[in-house]
Amino acid sequence: GEAWLKKSNLEFVTDKAYYISQYDAEIFFMDSQLGKIIEYLKWMGSYENWVIVLLSDHGESLGEDNYFFDHGYKLAEGSIKIPLIIKLPQERRRGVVDVPVSICDVYPTIMSLSGLHSRMPKGNLYGKNMLDENKLLQKVSSSVKTIMLENDPAHEAENIKLIGCIWKSYKLTYDMTTNEKVLYDISKKETKLENHDADKQRIIDRMINFFDKLNNISIADKQELRSLGYLQ
Repeated sequence: GEAWLKKSNLEFVTDKAYYISQYDAEIFFMDSQLGKIIEYLKWMGSYENWVIVLLSDHGESLGEDNYFFDHGYKLAEGSIKIPLIIKLPQERRRGVVDVPVSICDVYPTIMSLSGLHSRMPKGNLYGKNMLDENKLLQKVSSSVKTIMLENDPAHEAENIKLIGCIWKSYKLTYDMTTNEKVLYDISKKETKLENHDADKQRIIDRMINFFDKLNNISIADKQELRSLGYLQ
């Protein structure tokens, strides 16, 4: 993609760093506005009682892999790795939970915090409650689930259909138009793994099996996922 911005003298800005600085400025502005809300809650004396969840719907590519200032086409880390910050009621412990989770996990987590888990829809929910029995964010998960990825359906008109999945520290992308499958180690700055030994091949086979399961979803589950916007 191409990004164009005109100066007051109608010249085009060609400095990539300038665009990135503008993106950083957007983040700074959002941060300052969130700060006002938090300061207001503290002034009201109710801050400790609130659950605050901060997340994004997607990231942005800032030139990685020659994809500039856009999102939705590729499944690169810049687009799919998003902030997720949760402040629990009366919670003073801080830390980073280094376990892959999905946006879908936010809903059952909030329902559990609110004591409304009994009102959750029956049947299979893709999301997973991120809290343990003591209402603390889980630091360790022995059953890390596979997280699904999908590019924007708008690109299907260009015959570009990408799906992917993350399992532990690995990401597998599957180009359904070319049948190309690429394995990455996302613990090492999204390193593409070119040489697959037996262990890597087992990981690929396990993740490809996840794709196969997607094709066997029941009609009822597909309708429910479509109603939530997860399927087109």
